[in-house]
Amino acid sequence: MKSIIYITILLFSINMLAQRPNMRRADQKINPEQQAELQSKRLALALDLSQKQINEVKVLQLQRAKERNANRELRDSRRSSGVRPSQEELSVIRNKQLDAQIEHQNKMKKILSKEQYDTWKELKRNTRQNRSFNKNAPQKRRRSFRN
Repeated sequence: MKSIIYITILLFSINMLAQRPNMRRADQKINPEQQAELQSKRLALALDLSQKQINEVKVLQLQRAKERNANRELRDSRRSSGVRPSQEELSVIRNKQLDAQIEHQNKMKKILSKEQYDTWKELKRNTRQNRSFNKNAPQKRRRSFRN
């Protein structure tokens, strides 16, 4: 009798886990303006930004959010049509992403003071290291190009 109860509980728990909705990040569902507002406020709190810096960061974040959404829509349209990019296209996409990151980093360096910039770099490093959908899953080892 006890084994039947245990099996029933096990089946119900597996069923509940299987029906869990896709856990996407919440900020993917908000528009780019809201994303930029949230990110600039988070940075303002973390870095103690002036109002001028907040406005400049907000413009920069809005630009990046719009680019991210455009890239996401392009990627989703390709996935839905079943077209996979070639290795050459992937190389071009990755190079564009890296160029955009370098450009963003240079713009942030111009906006922020030296101490704020160092803190921002550390925040980025920490969030990148802590990012994981499943904290218990073994992490992939990635080669680091940082110093």
